Amino acid sequence: MQTEKADTIHGRLLEAVHISGYTFERACTELEWLLENERWKTIGEEYEDIDSFLATIDFSAFKIAIEQRKKLAKKLTDLRATQRATAKALGVDHKTISRDVGENSPQLEPKPAPVKDENEDLGENSPNPPPPHITQSGLIAAKAAAKAPKKDRERKTPSLLGQTQVDIRHGDFRLVLEDINQIAAIITDPPYGKASLELWRDLGLFAAKRLADHGVLIAYSGQMYLPQVLDSLNESLDYFWTMAVVHKGSGNLTPLGHPVRKVINQWKAIVFFCKKTDGFDGVFRDLVPPGGAEKEQHNWAQPISEAIWLIEQFTQEGDLIVDPFSGSGTIGSAAKEINRNFIGAEIL
Repeated sequence: MQTEKADTIHGRLLEAVHISGYTFERACTELEWLLENERWKTIGEEYEDIDSFLATIDFSAFKIAIEQRKKLAKKLTDLRATQRATAKALGVDHKTISRDVGENSPQLEPKPAPVKDENEDLGENSPNPPPPHITQSGLIAAKAAAKAPKKDRERKTPSLLGQTQVDIRHGDFRLVLEDINQIAAIITDPPYGKASLELWRDLGLFAAKRLADHGVLIAYSGQMYLPQVLDSLNESLDYFWTMAVVHKGSGNLTPLGHPVRKVINQWKAIVFFCKKTDGFDGVFRDLVPPGGAEKEQHNWAQPISEAIWLIEQFTQEGDLIVDPFSGSGTIGSAAKEINRNFIGAEIL
């Protein structure tokens, strides 16, 4: 049997759906082999984490073998892959993966990375030999991947899974959040005024660069400059929807500083953008349950109940939430309360 390396196996998986006779069971066997002993880390592309590796896998065209899918889902959960990344790779929705692994599956401590033996035999005499060779076409894809330029690493975001972490950074988000990658959701409440419109364009650029492929941007917005806000974000992201939160009480005469617009404002827009239009496949309600006025920390603070609702709709436990305009810290407090990791920025 020909000796094969992780690059070759991975390259074949990239082309699996186009190979005649390549079954879901065989694809799973090869994926399992790549997951064992973290062989996926040895692939030439050098993926930053298990989720970014899974983003290269697409089993959606296969006829699914349920037991094999469940086995893979549980293995990926042990490796700290998010349910959304697992679901996308296996061609199902994240609710199916939740059922496969159990809603109350324990949060395991990360396993220490095994020391790689440079003399490890990857051939048929290895205790864990590579799966049977099916076609040479994957070798072509593997060689192409190995020649591709490596991703710009900058400073890697530390793995936050396994324990909830909160990190507040003082300064302009365009400077102090430049090292973060693979963000599950940016949930934020930027300034609404005309003078702040340029920030929305920069927010869109930041999100397009730093969100994971399945990541989303959820942002409160006033109505006065809503068209400009949508245009600015559309330059870098894909528009998905506009949600609304209805204010409790009788409303306020707004916008401030624009008395010619005499409107009793009783709702607020929450715009929803994706890094990719197909990056979100869940179901959500577009009317956000309103919270009460919580202005103890700041006059512009949003209710924590709204933040919790938004976070629960669009993320999973252990995901990374980022708020570039943290203010009094409502989003961070909500993230911590429901077991999400959080990084925020605010100019003091």
